[in-house]
Amino acid sequence: MGTAEQVKVIGQVGGCTNPESAELLPDGETVIFGNCALTVGIEAFRGGTGLVYLAGQAFISTAHLTSQGLTMVERRLVEGLTATLGTEVITNGTALLPAGTPLIVCGGLPTTPDGTSLSKRSDAHVLAFDPRTGAVLARLSLASGSPIAQRFNVFDMPNGVAVDAEGNLIVSDIPNSDPDSDRPEDAPVVPALYRLPHGDLDALIDGRPGSADRVQRIAMPATMPNGVAVSPVDGSCWFVTCCPHCEYGGAIFRLTEEDWERGALPAPVHRGLGMLDGIGVTRRGTVLASTPLTGEIQVFTAAGGHGVLDVANATAVQMPADINIVYPPFLGGEPAVLMCDIGVGRPAGDASIAAIDISGL
Repeated sequence: MGTAEQVKVIGQVGGCTNPESAELLPDGETVIFGNCALTVGIEAFRGGTGLVYLAGQAFISTAHLTSQGLTMVERRLVEGLTATLGTEVITNGTALLPAGTPLIVCGGLPTTPDGTSLSKRSDAHVLAFDPRTGAVLARLSLASGSPIAQRFNVFDMPNGVAVDAEGNLIVSDIPNSDPDSDRPEDAPVVPALYRLPHGDLDALIDGRPGSADRVQRIAMPATMPNGVAVSPVDGSCWFVTCCPHCEYGGAIFRLTEEDWERGALPAPVHRGLGMLDGIGVTRRGTVLASTPLTGEIQVFTAAGGHGVLDVANATAVQMPADINIVYPPFLGGEPAVLMCDIGVGRPAGDASIAAIDISGL
């Protein structure tokens, strides 16, 4: 562990536009991913240094993963979206969300349709869609007027998403729309992680009064949560933070049921790792976290080992964003990681997604 030569790419597809997150569907072959369509250089937003998501320009793609590699199937399955970020699959079905339905968090601020000005219109939501036809099955609103916004606040930029063994939906909110600062203490709303009960998902989608009463929130005003994952070993929730200048210096956290009940953030498991984006946990309890600025994947084994996968030197994934641990049937029960090159500062269509064999982790 630790060198480019030890990273085995089993598939890669280009032509992507700022892909943030990819997920493998239950059929073991279909990969869905969002192209979040972003830009930098808008002077009104942090002097041109911050990421700005283009309103209505994001889209969702599908690809096919086999032992022969990864190939594009439908480049623009769903269009007209904004800031398509974390992806997940609903495991326990509901009346509105059949089991196996892919989810992707969308919306977020600031956005601009043409890359020239800022907008303050939020359309934060969780999108459920048919991976074959692209038909939208449901939108769970996190925006103004939604049950969650009425109880807590409007989501500023939903980013990470995960589903636990009970089917509860976990979503992180990175309040990123302050035009002058990316410090957590200057965020327009408190950075937080939310857990939406499985039994209330349909009611939340319908916007029924009181449907957010059982939603749990862990606020974290001192840091910004990003990628989220659930451990297949014990069901605990893991997430990373993406602000290296905050008190944790870029950290990995593990949440237990007790933490959710307390509604409070525990001490980090690892800290001082710099800007982190995605996280995943394997069936062996190995934790992987992406560091997009270095082009690496941090690896922490259940036995206490620590290493680095240098994916930038081994693949065309120069800036690994969100990651998902998957188990393609052709690997015989061993894990792979799906990762996206978010391609900040590069032209549309100049990024890729990759599947990497991490057998043994």
